[in-house]
Amino acid sequence: MFVSSAIVILTITATAKFVSSFGSVLILREQDPIFGLTYRTLFWLAGSVELMVVGVCCLSKENRLKILLLSLLATAFGIYRLGFILIDYNKPCSCLGYLTASLHISQEASDLIMEVIFFYLLIGSYTILLWTWWNKSKTPPLTPDSEPPISAV
Repeated sequence: MFVSSAIVILTITATAKFVSSFGSVLILREQDPIFGLTYRTLFWLAGSVELMVVGVCCLSKENRLKILLLSLLATAFGIYRLGFILIDYNKPCSCLGYLTASLHISQEASDLIMEVIFFYLLIGSYTILLWTWWNKSKTPPLTPDSEPPISAV
């Protein structure tokens, strides 16, 4: 359920970035304060990474890989946000691009939406990673001489 919701969320945010990058808003030519790339380029890169994660999550059968990629992406989002704090950048993040203006969503509301998405992906993915690690560490490994535990039916 978590992976499916993350796929939908990342598809929407990547689409918003791509659609925004085609706009003619002047800020698309400005440089992002963290990477020094134009916002247009940054939207293309970030949207591409998001869609690659979506692709792996859709095509892979390995659940741990999906969760690991989602946790790495959420961590990258967090590091980006931390960069804003470290350079004392107080403007709202334009992570959804400028499509939000045409939908009459303020930059502050867009920033809050992206913070909620960030925390959802971060907490959800790391919780699942820890839960699977915890359960795996409690299960004794099977050896060729041992039999699987008998469960009560």
